[in-house]
Amino acid sequence: MLLAYHFLTTLIIIVGYPFVRLIEGKNRFEQRIGLNIPNLAPTRKGRVWVHALSVGDILSAISLGETLRNRHPPREIVLTVKRATGLQVAREKVRVALNLIGNGGH
Repeated sequence: MLLAYHFLTTLIIIVGYPFVRLIEGKNRFEQRIGLNIPNLAPTRKGRVWVHALSVGDILSAISLGETLRNRHPPREIVLTVKRATGLQVAREKVRVALNLIGNGGH
């Protein structure tokens, strides 16, 4: 039974992949599965990565990012979000230099 489940799941993914790309758009789908994330080269000053899922998380993460930016100015603050709605909210609300990366979503 487990073998049949794995087989069907794999088949659905292979057959459904082109349709998902058409519906969501190439860029959003690739971000969602982690293929379109910018390459962040190592830095000597340090980097803090904050990831948020819900809109409430994003609002808290923006506040956290602003506080971190003020307390540790040389460090790069990277904010990643999961959902498209969250990415839109983050783009509207970010007031300081945060590196904003959208991970995709619906």
